[in-house]
Amino acid sequence: MGQAPSAGVLHTVSELLERGGELAVLDECLGMVRGSSRGCLVLVSGEAGIGKTVLLRRFCEASGGSARVLWGGCDSLFTPRALGPLLDIAQLTGGELARSLESGARGRRSLRLC
Repeated sequence: MGQAPSAGVLHTVSELLERGGELAVLDECLGMVRGSSRGCLVLVSGEAGIGKTVLLRRFCEASGGSARVLWGGCDSLFTPRALGPLLDIAQLTGGELARSLESGARGRRSLRLC
């Protein structure tokens, strides 16, 4: 993890049309993570081609590498795996999420979302 970017970092990348609100929410979540030293899960959904990937890439560029980002996406298969991106991230990082998924502990605790 690097140093926190300076204030106003979101203005250093070119503007995305009508995405200021979404960028502000992502920035707020990152601020909460920095303030608490606890991770946060952010789910981004929407129609195909709406700009989800561009939004997240711009946000990651703006954060200047100041946080560890784990990126997952749904399988482009006819029968996608349930929770595929979370399973991939859990396998990569280990920790509490991996233990919960391995033990089948579903429904006992919900994931905290920003």
